[in-house]
Amino acid sequence: TLQVLIEALLMVEDEINQLSPWKTQDTRRELWRAQLNDVSKAWIDLCSMKLGPTSKDTEGDPCPKKEAAYDNEEISQTPKKQKLDQPLPSASEKACIVSIVSTVKQCLIDLELRMFELSGMKAATEAANAVDDSGSSDGEDDGSNKRVKCWKWKINALKQVPTPRYVLIRDIIVAAIIVARKSHHTQVAADLKQALQLHRPKSALDAKQAAIAVLEKYGGYDGVEDDDVIDFEELVQVDTGDKKLEDATVESMICDEVVMMTGSLGGEENADRTDWFDAVKGCKSISRLATLTQYFISNVNDLLVRIKGERDILDSVLGTKGKKSRTNKKKHDSSTPVWCNASVTNKIVKCKVKGYPWWPARVCKALDTKVEESLEEGGYTLISFVGEPNMYVVSDNEVKDFAEDIEEDYSQWDQSIMDNLHESTKMARKLWRTQNRGVASPWEKKSKQRFEEEKKTAR
Repeated sequence: TLQVLIEALLMVEDEINQLSPWKTQDTRRELWRAQLNDVSKAWIDLCSMKLGPTSKDTEGDPCPKKEAAYDNEEISQTPKKQKLDQPLPSASEKACIVSIVSTVKQCLIDLELRMFELSGMKAATEAANAVDDSGSSDGEDDGSNKRVKCWKWKINALKQVPTPRYVLIRDIIVAAIIVARKSHHTQVAADLKQALQLHRPKSALDAKQAAIAVLEKYGGYDGVEDDDVIDFEELVQVDTGDKKLEDATVESMICDEVVMMTGSLGGEENADRTDWFDAVKGCKSISRLATLTQYFISNVNDLLVRIKGERDILDSVLGTKGKKSRTNKKKHDSSTPVWCNASVTNKIVKCKVKGYPWWPARVCKALDTKVEESLEEGGYTLISFVGEPNMYVVSDNEVKDFAEDIEEDYSQWDQSIMDNLHESTKMARKLWRTQNRGVASPWEKKSKQRFEEEKKTAR
């Protein structure tokens, strides 16, 4: 079984390499494949099987107890279990199994990291991590909304919650986990989950102390003036913009082995990449590793199908394969995701994608020379929404400078789109400040001007 899974991993890696080739001078691919091939050979040597009885079993009696089959008395008796002559693995064989498991685990993690980057999820996560724990620093949220979104504030408030209120303590930790996960603080969420696992019915002291220890581990919390007044209902609120996360239950926070398998490549609702890494690193048996590997391969294959389909769409738009149709530009729907081997640049813009308002985005540079030339010739720009992995192709005239003030009627968009736009704008502004340290941001200048105008009007 392990040999079949190793062959599947090698095939998946080959498909990934066709989409995004390793650099010519990079020897990691050769080493990575050589390690798996060596493991496969070692597994074959370790699991050599012999079919049929051994010569020792049939020595002096080629058909032992043949006549017993016709003995009615023997047939009526319940057959006794026979002990199989299978010696326990030797010390060297055990060491070999440990080495095999360790090598496959590392190769599996390496492949997941590469696919995570190829899909665009890595760049999206890095952008999301640029947002501070306390939310936006633009002054757009009031203090209450900032606190609802801050996991540190919730955990810090546990110090004032009586230990007998075990249900409230559990709900606060759950809310903090959801907020941390939404903010892409995966390690914080993982640590808080471990604290939550210490919670017992009618006993919350250990969980409370463990959660506060997590807070101290990440620098503690600097309270504001009104933090002495605690609203317990506010503590358990979660304003994430994601209805599924807000409705999460306690059970979804405690991942069992099956749920943890879904955490690779960005994870799902109930498990993230930290859960998946923990499951892989903690794996010690061939059977469990085989299950993790099989689930990962299935997940990757689904993602590869989507990526290849998006690449075909890009080729049809640019005409990079076959003859380009004159009507391609008219038929192109900018809201359709595309994919190519590209790097996300630091250039932040606003772009107009069909079905969305003007949205913060980062310009992407195609690593394929032919695709890059086709984009320039067609008057297209390859972009990716800030905080999201998908790429889109938009016309050059639908790309504006990020600092440009664009008037738009937002009343036509529903609340979910506006919430996502607000979140993406916060990320983009944080990235802009990182790239332009010491420079006053344009939107802050406009906010001051608006404040001065309102002040004069009030007089």
